[in-house]
Amino acid sequence: LILNIAFIFLFYKIFRRVYARELDFIKEKEKNEAILLSIGDAVLEVNRDGKISVFNKAAEIITGFSADKVVGKHYQEMLKFMTEEDETLRYEFIEDALTRGIQTNLPKKAVIVKKNGEKIPITDSAAPVIDPDGNIIGAVVVFQDVTKERELEKIKLEFLSLASHQLRTPLSGIKWLIETLENEKVGPLTKEQKEYIHFINQGNERMLKLVNDLLSVIRLEGEN
Repeated sequence: LILNIAFIFLFYKIFRRVYARELDFIKEKEKNEAILLSIGDAVLEVNRDGKISVFNKAAEIITGFSADKVVGKHYQEMLKFMTEEDETLRYEFIEDALTRGIQTNLPKKAVIVKKNGEKIPITDSAAPVIDPDGNIIGAVVVFQDVTKERELEKIKLEFLSLASHQLRTPLSGIKWLIETLENEKVGPLTKEQKEYIHFINQGNERMLKLVNDLLSVIRLEGEN
């Protein structure tokens, strides 16, 4: 009887400790979910099976889906993340968080498809949710609508491209005039005049190189 009582008491202590730990974890999870629901970025949380458990207001606004329609559904059933150019579906960043426990991002030019079919440019990342024992129990996905940023970036690149082409035209003309003078097609030059023209030509070549480098950077930016 004494042994039984001791065993029951020990079991009770263990149970209380485990229960208190689980209760703290549940409270912390509820607090975190409340925070996720209230922040300005779009947030969705999925469980280990990929089913959506949290879908905040910002996510509703960007996607056009209401939380009550997506919560409990698998994220691939409701949401389409894809690359902008080839429209390839991209879910691996969420899978990496769920299976490998690492934080990952979508490619730079990514979109999410709204309920009405409209494609919204976004930046996106996924991070694992880990319990006190180190087990992956889900993932949190955070994304932002970057439509305005993309438009501003496009305007900036177009302006720089136009400005660079406008600069290259007169510089090419100056180069032709310098070569004409150097070849003495308009008359002989003194030694001092040749030196001046040589310095002018060097400065013009540097300017042309800078403009061409700028155009190369603009082309690379446009491809990324």
